[in-house]
Amino acid sequence: MVKSPKSEKSKPLSSQPHQETLLHHFKLISVNFKEAALDSPSFRASMNHLDLQINTIEQWLAALASSFKKIPKYLKEVQSYCNSFLEHLVPTFIQDGIIDQEYTVTGLNTTLDGLKTVWGLSIQALSVDAKNLKSIELFKRHHVTKYKETRKRYEDYQAKYDKYLSIYLSSSKSKDALMVIEDAKQLYQVRKEYIHASLDLVIEIQSLSKNLNKLLVGVNTDLWRNKWNIFGSRGVGDTIREEWDKIQRIQSWNDSYTLAIEKLNSDMLTARNQVEEGCHIQFQPSTNVNDYKSTIINNRTLRDIDEPGIEKHGYLFMKTWMEKSSKPIWVHRWAFIKNGVFGLLVVSPSQTFVQETDKIGILLCNVRYAPNEDRRFCFEIRTNDFTAVFQAESLVELKSWLKVFENEKLRISGPEALDNGLFNIASGRFPPIISEFSSTVDTVIDQQLTNAKVTLAGGQVVAASSLSNHLERFEDFFKKYMYFEIPKICPPFMTDTTKSSIMAYCLTSPTQIPNALTANIWGSVNWGLYYLHDTARDSSTYLPGKDTEMIKFQEEHFENDKFYPDFYPKEYVNLDIQMRALFETAVEPGEYCVLSYSCIWSPNSKQELSGRCFVTNYHMYFYMQALGFVALFKGFLGHLVSVDFVSQKNYDLIKVYNIDGVIKMKVFLDDANCIKKKLVYLINNIVSDKPKSLQGVLADFSDIEKQIAIEKSDEKNLREINQLSKGLSSKSLASEKLLLSGETSSILPGQSGRMIKHKVNFTPDYNLISERTYPAPPKAVFHALLGDNSVIFRSQLSFASTKYFLQKPWATSNKGTLYRDINVPAMYDGKDCFVQVKQEIDNMEDNTYYTFTHELSKFELLLGSPYKAVFKIVIVEHISKRSKVFIYSKIYFDRLSLWNPLVIRLNNQVDVNKVKKLEKSISEAVKEIGTHGMIVRAIYLYGKLSHTSEPEAVTSTSVIKFGIVSLFKLGLGKAFSKAHGFALNAIIKPFQLMVLLLESLRMNVFLVVIIILLSLFNLFLAGKTATSYWNTRSASKLAQEYVTKEPRMLQRSIYLKDLENILNKNVTIAESRPFSLFKQNSFIFNLDADTEWSNYFGSNSRDVARSLKNSFQDIGIKRHDLLVKLRILKSMEEEIIQAEWQNWIMSEAQKCDYVMDNVVGQIDKVDNYQEGIDNLVEYCQECKAILSELI
Repeated sequence: MVKSPKSEKSKPLSSQPHQETLLHHFKLISVNFKEAALDSPSFRASMNHLDLQINTIEQWLAALASSFKKIPKYLKEVQSYCNSFLEHLVPTFIQDGIIDQEYTVTGLNTTLDGLKTVWGLSIQALSVDAKNLKSIELFKRHHVTKYKETRKRYEDYQAKYDKYLSIYLSSSKSKDALMVIEDAKQLYQVRKEYIHASLDLVIEIQSLSKNLNKLLVGVNTDLWRNKWNIFGSRGVGDTIREEWDKIQRIQSWNDSYTLAIEKLNSDMLTARNQVEEGCHIQFQPSTNVNDYKSTIINNRTLRDIDEPGIEKHGYLFMKTWMEKSSKPIWVHRWAFIKNGVFGLLVVSPSQTFVQETDKIGILLCNVRYAPNEDRRFCFEIRTNDFTAVFQAESLVELKSWLKVFENEKLRISGPEALDNGLFNIASGRFPPIISEFSSTVDTVIDQQLTNAKVTLAGGQVVAASSLSNHLERFEDFFKKYMYFEIPKICPPFMTDTTKSSIMAYCLTSPTQIPNALTANIWGSVNWGLYYLHDTARDSSTYLPGKDTEMIKFQEEHFENDKFYPDFYPKEYVNLDIQMRALFETAVEPGEYCVLSYSCIWSPNSKQELSGRCFVTNYHMYFYMQALGFVALFKGFLGHLVSVDFVSQKNYDLIKVYNIDGVIKMKVFLDDANCIKKKLVYLINNIVSDKPKSLQGVLADFSDIEKQIAIEKSDEKNLREINQLSKGLSSKSLASEKLLLSGETSSILPGQSGRMIKHKVNFTPDYNLISERTYPAPPKAVFHALLGDNSVIFRSQLSFASTKYFLQKPWATSNKGTLYRDINVPAMYDGKDCFVQVKQEIDNMEDNTYYTFTHELSKFELLLGSPYKAVFKIVIVEHISKRSKVFIYSKIYFDRLSLWNPLVIRLNNQVDVNKVKKLEKSISEAVKEIGTHGMIVRAIYLYGKLSHTSEPEAVTSTSVIKFGIVSLFKLGLGKAFSKAHGFALNAIIKPFQLMVLLLESLRMNVFLVVIIILLSLFNLFLAGKTATSYWNTRSASKLAQEYVTKEPRMLQRSIYLKDLENILNKNVTIAESRPFSLFKQNSFIFNLDADTEWSNYFGSNSRDVARSLKNSFQDIGIKRHDLLVKLRILKSMEEEIIQAEWQNWIMSEAQKCDYVMDNVVGQIDKVDNYQEGIDNLVEYCQECKAILSELI
């Protein structure tokens, strides 16, 4: 019912290693959520197994808590017994004679004092802190109880879902389609509830696991801290000190791991929501009635689906019978189609692990729709051995299963399937890989689908391997190296048989076909490989060279129960098996685990992933699991350039440098120094000319471990000597200073007495052109110059410019030196020509001393003799991983000529310019190489020196002649170049000086800029302050004028017109033309207009009019004052009325309350009084309503 997550990308991994780089961001896969959403057999079996484990752990914690409670009582009894014994050890009467007082009694007293101290410390050390008991009880009360509640909900919803699903699929085909739709909707709601409960259970189990680890590590640390506080200051032995350091590192791991998973909490909740929403969409039932009608299903409708997939996984119902009953039953089975086979996964009868049936090749299967079944959506799979009927949940699922069968058959019928052997797989039937994981379900069809041995068409017998027989055969080995070492990792799923599934990988080769081994470790599929496959396909193929010896060994011995060679360390076997169980087909042929360690990996600043690294000869495999998230990574060691580590207080920080940056790993219990040395060895082994095989690597690893053990022993001894030396007097310390020199000694013993000579001065045979030091080791510079991918020397030609870059391997001369001759196409004066270049390596001492010659021929200038230019380059080791490079030149003429000195001088000038360019190229190459793992990075960037045994066959080239015109052009170009350089320097030099000045100032520059900005800001603030000052002064002056001058009386007048408006009265005046003209000019009727005094005739009339207007204005002012006073009086009067009204209504309300409480309740309800009581109640309610409005 559920498709593969990436069915279109299910092709096998390439048989060649891939060039993966160390990722800077890991894609985390929520395996637990995916399997919970699928409700796969792995999920159900794991939940049941973990439930049993949690119940057992609960009982163990209860017993542990009970033991903690008894400790004080037992300690008290032991202390009482010790005190009694000590009292009887030295009684007082032994001093009265017979017994010697000087020695015997003194001995008894000494024993008494010693036993008091020893037993006192021991009893004190055996005491436990009561908070540990509280922590255990608190964990049981909160986390275990919460888990049980979540588990109960999960079981209830699971039972409900199984019941509804069974009822829904068992409905008859004749049932009305609308009713079936309603049933499908009910099933959808129940499934939503079940998926929600399943996801809740996953989160709760992850939380329980996190808190349980935190509890146990904390209790363990507290127990040890008590002992260390007692014995630590008394000079305890190295064993206790080492154990205490180990406990501290484990506590540090727990703290770091807790912080790391806290960063994943939000991602976990997001993933949970995404999975749940995806399930809601995927399982949404169709509302189309035709999708539930069996009568319209035919071959045409079954093909009506867009399904390109060739892989499918999901639940089907299978029709079967019990042996003693002919009544058919339908059982739930997880089915899959992948890589040419069809198979089933089933939950064991105990419900705690996953089993499998045979894998049947799909070319053997005749698949068709089964219309005669009583149930909907059935199809039949028929082979020569059995016939099985399966039922899909919906019409879409039925179409999908049939189409995927068809698509896979078409793919297998193609030519590619014949080449990779897929056709043979699809044409056979294969039993379970391990017989212990065969299905034990006792239905008829299940038994027909499961066999311990199958005979193929060609007569070949394929039988399941027996893990129990293998364990019995190598019982001693498994007891010593396997049982208690597996699993080191925390697999995505734990079932009853997860441990057995991991150990079974020593018997079987990994396969991409789903099986019970994968189901008990990963789930329905290996989810990590899907993402790993994508990473591999996105990278380019890189073949570092396979260990053909080990590939051949695996092919010859795998079927003989001897997968590991005799020289392979037995303690590595369990690690290699776990690596194969996790990475399955991603592990390259011929590879074995040579190094493994647990760490917290930090690929970037946001992620810290706890997991385990597995390292082989060529690859690094990393597995991470936390909060249900899983990440798998496979990286090629050739991309690493350096490894370093720094010791912290409670962990070691390993820094792995690759071509893209640095990866940090926190290591807590493993030896970081040993890990570093082994990784560096593997990196150097890959880039070496003759990489060692697995046997050679393991032998060198053994030497590294022995050397580290010696170093640790020496360090321990020196630490003890230095500790003892602190107690010596200065006189003794001075006399024994040679003995106690320790790490400060200047003498390094055990060195060879052979003198080493490296010639660096080749004058007067050659002319020294350049001598320069570069911050890179000699080997890195050597590969930067002569590596197969380097173009530095190939672009350095006298007078001519390179047209093409050619690559050619080196051959071996009769002298045993490496050389190569190349005719390089070049351009001279716009013409094509060939320059013969010959390079020969004279000396090559690894990373110490290199000399080689670089010869160019032949050239001819003017009337001089033809000549060839020879350069000798010397690379020698300098101090502090630096190299000094000497460049010499010399010219060889074919004959004597008077012009030869001029040619030498001119050629030297050209060589100086070319060497400057060469120095610049070397500097850029050294900068590109970086500062970490310089040799490895140089080899990676510029390549090795390829070698060939084929004879050299290089034809001689014609002489390149330079005439007058060419020399004139050369001189003109030189002059122009110098002029251009001078002008450019005139512009650039001042700028460079300014930049140099600023760079030299550094912090001073920053301070100067800050001072300038602050100065400008101060000027701005000063301007703002001045503006504010003058504005304030102007305002103050204006206010002063108003204060000092005679105040103005602000008056208001009310005129008749205003009064009319106020009183809302109209005055009627007889209308006439004189009166109309009077109204236009009167100051009474035109209050807002200016009075035109010129309309009055004579000065007397005007004076009277002015007097009248003044009187009119005085009347208006007085009227306004009176009205204001009247309004004030009116307002006071209204307030008095309001207060009286409020007081009266409050009194009435109080009366009502009194009457209602004391009078009305005592009056019998008689008809004569009922009407009056009702009126009284109504009146009281009205009073209270009015009072509430007033208040």
